[in-house]
Amino acid sequence: MNDAASMPVFFYGSYMHAAVLAEHGVALAPLTSALLLDYDLHFQPLVTLAPAPGRWVWGGLGQATPDELRRLYDDPIVQDYGPVPVQVRTLTGQRMQAQTYLAPARAPVAPSPDYVQRLVAAARALGLPDVYVERLADLG
Repeated sequence: MNDAASMPVFFYGSYMHAAVLAEHGVALAPLTSALLLDYDLHFQPLVTLAPAPGRWVWGGLGQATPDELRRLYDDPIVQDYGPVPVQVRTLTGQRMQAQTYLAPARAPVAPSPDYVQRLVAAARALGLPDVYVERLADLG
């Protein structure tokens, strides 16, 4: 990875998991846990985020190059996701500007139990707070 060209990116779905990133040929330095305020999960059927005052989403914050992001978001299943600037908070309370990727709004669709398990596995692997892992598990 070329650090000069990398940018902070907030991952909140299955891309929080290093193994899923590796499936797409992307090997980032370990992600750190981060919190995004005033958004919530929205399934259609893959997860995206929607503005939701007072809600919050945990995810992974990492550095990625434009080439790495292209490899992830050129996948046909997520190619309509686009970058959006956000401000996240790390476990130490540090606020950071980052980008995340959101899908265009569609009617909500219940996630499949298998997909929920992928999200739970990603959240556990990242070491996200138990209350958030339980919230994800309750979706399935």
